[in-house]
Amino acid sequence: MSNLLIVNAFVCVVGFLMGVYTFIKHLKAFSTAKTPVVDAWLMSIGMLAWSIMLYASFDDPIITRLEVFSRFLFLVYWVGDILKVQKHYIKIRRRFRRKI
Repeated sequence: MSNLLIVNAFVCVVGFLMGVYTFIKHLKAFSTAKTPVVDAWLMSIGMLAWSIMLYASFDDPIITRLEVFSRFLFLVYWVGDILKVQKHYIKIRRRFRRKI
């Protein structure tokens, strides 16, 4: 395997795992409480996109530096968006704790 393929796989796996962590921990995927559909929908679509990119990189092992760079930039955007969602849900939890 080439170094670019390994870097690309690492970027895709990190993006997918960040989505899974946020989906389970902050959006409370396995809780009986309701999760806002908009955030859960976007998070699941993002995780699906990362898994498709990972599969595509192994299916067609010829990968360029531009593809790896674009996926890295997408990872930066994805992490920033996930941090906004996490911050939003932390604020909501703090508000509910103060009311009780």
